[in-house]
Amino acid sequence: MTRTATESAHIDIICERLRLLYVGITRAKRFLRISRSRATRSYSSERPAEPATVLGVLYRCLKGEG
Repeated sequence: MTRTATESAHIDIICERLRLLYVGITRAKRFLRISRSRATRSYSSERPAEPATVLGVLYRCLKGEG
């Protein structure tokens, strides 16, 4: 499957964000707090924001639902 340059750039950004999340989680010594925005701004109007898939899975695992 051939990806466009835009798709490849998006995948690279996602990979970097996941890498940074992993580093943050594995380097926490005593306490780890992960937060997210409940709303996002798009064209000067707010709308609800869905958590990234990886954060949703992590949240369910931490709550014992996963």
